[in-house]
Amino acid sequence: MRLTPLRLMQKFIRNKDHVFRDQKWARKDFLRTGATFIGVQVVLGVIIEEFAYPTPDIVYDLRCFGSPDFAAFAQDGKFGSFDPIVSNSIRSFKYSEGKVAEARRSATPNPYHES
Repeated sequence: MRLTPLRLMQKFIRNKDHVFRDQKWARKDFLRTGATFIGVQVVLGVIIEEFAYPTPDIVYDLRCFGSPDFAAFAQDGKFGSFDPIVSNSIRSFKYSEGKVAEARRSATPNPYHES
């Protein structure tokens, strides 16, 4: 370990001498700090486990919302597959088909065409 200005400071040397002179104190302090950290982690784990996990119905709703495959499986009870390209093509076709039908209804009839 190289000597740097930080390691040569009197405050650092005093602390280093204190730790290495009384190892029982250092061990006790380390165990107290470690036990505190472990205790905090256990308490946070219990809080997360008790209050932060979503209930099964929320998980089901989120899975249906996030995965079209799971939503199709949940609705049909069979294997569901979802292809966004096909779905968007069908949706686009139905939309344009509706627009064409609306345009035909609103158009004036052709006087030269008998229908």
